[in-house]
Amino acid sequence: SGGNPALPAETQSDWQFGSNWELPFWERARFQVDYGINRSRNVTSTPGFSAAFESAFPDRVTRDENGVLLAVDQRPITLYRTRSRILSFGLSARGQIGAEPERPERQAGGRPEGRGEAPSPEQMQAMRAALCADPPRIDELPERMQARLQAEDGTVDPEKLAAARERMCSADGEQAQGRQGGGARNPFARGDDDGDDRPRYFLSLNHAITLENEVELAENGPVFDQLDGELIAGGTVPRNTTRLEGGIFWQGYGLRVSGRYTGEAVIRGNGLQ
Repeated sequence: SGGNPALPAETQSDWQFGSNWELPFWERARFQVDYGINRSRNVTSTPGFSAAFESAFPDRVTRDENGVLLAVDQRPITLYRTRSRILSFGLSARGQIGAEPERPERQAGGRPEGRGEAPSPEQMQAMRAALCADPPRIDELPERMQARLQAEDGTVDPEKLAAARERMCSADGEQAQGRQGGGARNPFARGDDDGDDRPRYFLSLNHAITLENEVELAENGPVFDQLDGELIAGGTVPRNTTRLEGGIFWQGYGLRVSGRYTGEAVIRGNGLQ
């Protein structure tokens, strides 16, 4: 029938308090603690079946003369008020495995030693013409550029060549070259993080403790403790939950793991079938 348009609108109040600590003994790792409080009114929810639900809504449960359950009406209900409090702890980290590779020393002007000056617009245009030709004229590129395109056996690496042509020969690459003018950046030059092929990892571990989860059916009406198994709205409410996400990646290969732990939960019965 479309529900009841006269139902009052739901209101919700949330407070969140948190703190985090950057671990001094683990680079790029943080430990976080959060405490959340929720107070909501006129919440529409799909009920779960339990002894508490049957005592609150006896007209929604049908049993035969022997007390055997025949049917349950689980259409959504409106709860007068809900209250919950959750304390959670989290550990997150990301980084690389192994010692950091040595980086070239910087000259007084701030440019890493051995990189040379930035190419002029004319030099960039000549490099672009050679690289974007069909087929590319690799032998016309500066020696250091040719070296960047080579595989370990000294031949031209097709993937490196394709990536360089995509950067230089596209419309975006041409526009970027024009914007940069005399200070054009060499597209073959490596950034500060390039050349670092150490394995990379990430880790996220969170544990939540539900301190309170109560439902009040009506003003000054009965209050049901869902943590204690007096279920009214939804399924069981575990006190502890844990979630893990992690992964490690190296040279195009990777492994990702995820896991979830749900602690014990209680549901109260009434001895009937």
